[in-house]
Amino acid sequence: AMMEGLVEEGREGGGTNQRFFLEMMGNFVASGRWRSALHLLRVLGEGGREGGREELSAGFYEQAVQACAVAGETERAVKTLDEMGRMGFQPSTFIYNVAMEACTKAGDLPGVLGLKRRMQTTKVEFDVVSCNTLLNAFAICGKWDEALSFLQRMPSLYGVRPNLVSYNTALKACVAGRRWREAVVLLNNMRAQNLAPDAVSYRTAMNACIEGGEANRALKIFDRMREDGLPWDVPTYNVVLKACAESHQPEMAWE
Repeated sequence: AMMEGLVEEGREGGGTNQRFFLEMMGNFVASGRWRSALHLLRVLGEGGREGGREELSAGFYEQAVQACAVAGETERAVKTLDEMGRMGFQPSTFIYNVAMEACTKAGDLPGVLGLKRRMQTTKVEFDVVSCNTLLNAFAICGKWDEALSFLQRMPSLYGVRPNLVSYNTALKACVAGRRWREAVVLLNNMRAQNLAPDAVSYRTAMNACIEGGEANRALKIFDRMREDGLPWDVPTYNVVLKACAESHQPEMAWE
């Protein structure tokens, strides 16, 4: 009843105050109130059918998807995205990325791939964020080989040049797969592409070496990081300590 009252307030004077309702949706997104967002979507839809008003727009659906995604309601986010298409609204690249990120956090790789196929079918641009989200899904689900293959094919498939986030995500996949050789190659490839590795790049590559039983090589990577003059933080120091312990060189921790 309270929601219906707010909706009527937004309709005062005839027509619909789109800004009023979009701001309301924005508040629901910020506070994670996905039920309220879906309720408002339903009430506005009913008003449009009964009163002949064109009340709904793509923006309402996209914010409802966001509200569900923020709250971890992945299935509802995807269903709302489906409904958006059925209502004749074309989801944007941004909102597809939001839905894919929600599926990634849930470890739902098939869901991410399904959204990717839908983007291709409906000719929605697959941008660098889309690519990095898919890379992260591969990494989280332990598909290191698919992550590295996709990284290589990003330019030819989508005209997207891998950026720092792309490489760091691929390095994360190497950690999960204990693929130290591939991690070292990725670091070298970054330099070849004039893309400077950051502390996360080095730290993640070191972790891949440690997980792959090559702690000594992890320390060599740390030497490269110091040569580059990069500051190292507590997480990096912890990885160095682990490498020293694994390589039976505790004295290096004090250097």
